[in-house]
Amino acid sequence: MKHNIGSEWNKWNFHIHTKGTNKNDQFSSSTMEDFFHIFYKKAYENQISAIGITDYFSIDRYKDAIEYRENIELKVDTEGNPRFNPNEIEFIKNIFIFPNVELRMLPSTDRGRLINIHCIFNPGYVADLENDFFSHIENQDKIKMNRYGISSYGKSLDSTITDEKKQYDKGIENFVIDLKSLKELISTNKKFRDNTLLVVSNSNNDGASGTQKHYDLFENENGSLDGLRKSIYFISDAIFSANPKDLKYFIGKKSEGSDGYNDEILKTEIDEVLQNRGSLKPCIIGCDAHKEDDLFSKFTWVKADLNFEGLRQICFEPEQRVKIQDEKPDFKEEKLLIEKVKFISPNNVFSTVPIYLNPNLNVIIGGKSSGKSILLFSIAKTLSADETVLKNEDSSYKYDLNEIEDGFDFEITTKGGFSQKLNRNSDENSILPEIKYIPQNYLVKLAEPGLHKKGKSLNKIVRDLIIEDDESKESYQSFLNKVTQNDKLRNNQIDLYFETQT
Repeated sequence: MKHNIGSEWNKWNFHIHTKGTNKNDQFSSSTMEDFFHIFYKKAYENQISAIGITDYFSIDRYKDAIEYRENIELKVDTEGNPRFNPNEIEFIKNIFIFPNVELRMLPSTDRGRLINIHCIFNPGYVADLENDFFSHIENQDKIKMNRYGISSYGKSLDSTITDEKKQYDKGIENFVIDLKSLKELISTNKKFRDNTLLVVSNSNNDGASGTQKHYDLFENENGSLDGLRKSIYFISDAIFSANPKDLKYFIGKKSEGSDGYNDEILKTEIDEVLQNRGSLKPCIIGCDAHKEDDLFSKFTWVKADLNFEGLRQICFEPEQRVKIQDEKPDFKEEKLLIEKVKFISPNNVFSTVPIYLNPNLNVIIGGKSSGKSILLFSIAKTLSADETVLKNEDSSYKYDLNEIEDGFDFEITTKGGFSQKLNRNSDENSILPEIKYIPQNYLVKLAEPGLHKKGKSLNKIVRDLIIEDDESKESYQSFLNKVTQNDKLRNNQIDLYFETQT
């Protein structure tokens, strides 16, 4: 069961083909059943939480993947044994699966290959695709991109082909759309635009960057493809690329890390991307598998909810929500993370439904006297936080939790699976002694006159309260020294400016 705890880092595979794909099918499984058994097993083994089922000009394989999953509890081997255990089934049922339609588009690149652009769709929009998309997009000969149109196109290319499947294959092999048809759809159909992300490949072989030197095909572009390349990037929401230069360029940080890099350069580079590419864009990848051995060999870390709206967020925050790397971003030890907390009330005076926490920022929202403070106090007291802080909490917010109700208790469980209750043996060690609890009004009391007689500023008191270990203090001091140096440099420059004006 997936709990609503906000955005988390998960592995997404945006580009993966299946057996029966319309081009370059190298999968060796004898049946679709055997293939999807391997497919979902590998998804579980690699803990892939979101998958873009990809095919050329079609969502048929996406539908196959969804159909197999809907009946996954019924899948058995030749001896009648379940093919998936309960843990696998639960994980697979929660994978966000979405269709990715791969299109080949004019112009050809300077290496003679067509540009690949991908349409990633909201699964909730699938029922409208036949009318809004497949029967709207046309190729260079004004042939519709639906199955009938593609088959008819294949037949027109070779009249000797009489088998409908072979006619369709022939049409797929040669079907190419133009940019104008796609742009028209985007500009005239708001529902399509709201439910679609366009991702262009940026490789030199089949991506937009490959058009850079291929000027001779498009005389109407005044001898240059710059305008065409600009148009392709402008309609795109994301880029298929793992090139480190692309990753930095498309978020406006092309020169980050170079000598002399500063905020002015950053602003200039962001403006350059906005002007020439339309928006800052995330770079994403998938394994682009065409055989079983390559399934889920590559992935993208995405910090978003596992749905289409979550996916759209990466376009607004490409730097913060997307990472291409092996290790999980923002890694934290599970033993130091609270997974859930729960009030235990035998008489059901309090809710006993667990409250799940995000591994990053959590905010407790509620009206006055709605239980915000008691929740935080319960967490602190259960984990044996600093007793001096607990005792010094403002009297109006003190709670004797054991007197609220007979049998009342509170339980905390870490990501590592360790649990601890409020009512426990006094000699039992805390499962999370590192917790720092700052109660309501505590900082206000620190600022009261006479409390810091040694001349410590409130800033210094708060810093000392939060930063305890030597490593953190050393890091903070280094940062503070750098800020102080920059302040002096700025003041000197200001003084010099006014001296030269007098």
